[in-house]
Amino acid sequence: MAHGLEYRNGRFSFAYRGEGGWHGLGTDASNMSQDEFFDAAGFGYTVVKIPALGVFGAELAETEYFFTARTDNRHVFCPVTKQYKPVQPDEVKQWMLGFSEVDSRFVIDAAGVLDHGGRLWATARFENDKLIAGDRHRCYVLMSTSFDSTQATRNEATFVRTVCKNTLRAAHMGNKAVVKTRHSTRFDGAQVARDLADVLQSFEAYKVMGDALAQVNMSRDEVLRFFGAVLDIPEGAKRGDRDTASTRKWNQMDDLISAFGTTMRERNTSHGDAFTALNAVTRYVDHDRSVRGAGEDGSADTLSALRFDSATFGSGDLLKGKALGLLMPMIDLKGREKVLIPAA
Repeated sequence: MAHGLEYRNGRFSFAYRGEGGWHGLGTDASNMSQDEFFDAAGFGYTVVKIPALGVFGAELAETEYFFTARTDNRHVFCPVTKQYKPVQPDEVKQWMLGFSEVDSRFVIDAAGVLDHGGRLWATARFENDKLIAGDRHRCYVLMSTSFDSTQATRNEATFVRTVCKNTLRAAHMGNKAVVKTRHSTRFDGAQVARDLADVLQSFEAYKVMGDALAQVNMSRDEVLRFFGAVLDIPEGAKRGDRDTASTRKWNQMDDLISAFGTTMRERNTSHGDAFTALNAVTRYVDHDRSVRGAGEDGSADTLSALRFDSATFGSGDLLKGKALGLLMPMIDLKGREKVLIPAA
């Protein structure tokens, strides 16, 4: 598989506890030790930098660049500079274990490897769910890093709407919801732990935002214009118009409309509001949207693995961020009282 969850030795490199699985993928590690959990998640490898060689005339010589590569199977990821410092899978494991030990309200519940080990991630669930706009949400800290130059190491808040497992990263609300460690600097777990005060505060910020969005009523025409903007369909465009939007985009519009109707029923509401519109987009991305490469082997597992990658880190995640960005101007958060999470 070119993208998505890594598949090795007959299973996906994805471990979870309880309900952490994505559409049945991965290994239920509820009864495993922490070491066994991360082994099941595929974290048992290291990444090194190997010199990049160049041919200069008849000579073979080292260049100023290196390649990142796995030591276990010699899989090569990408060229990097001398300053690049990989954050090893074991470092991610140790940081997550340390954080959960410092604050017992967090329990590590899922971890996995993507793109042949080019990226990996782990989540720790906060013990208390939150009621946001009348819907129960689970709160997580998500840590992720890459060895293929796609992202810095980052720690951030993320949310799952429990009724249908819709996900949204708090980072889409602003920079304070994510702490990044660039690969050109030394990873300092203690400093990141101190910075996570902002990430924890984003739990409450998201609740304030969600409650405010739920108070903004949207007519059917407003919802349709919002979906059109999310999909880059020109305002005023009609089906069948030439050069306005592709058939694929109109099919996506139909899927969003269907997702909106389902979300209204879940929320037991007969009128549209901005929070319902947002969750229609997250539902569509997480459960309905087609993903590139899904036809490689035609299996349901491949589709689910690719959709997980897209919805959490790729184009689907960007679509969710775009939707939230379009809705945020509808609310005014100034003057709303901030509520801090009590210390453990």
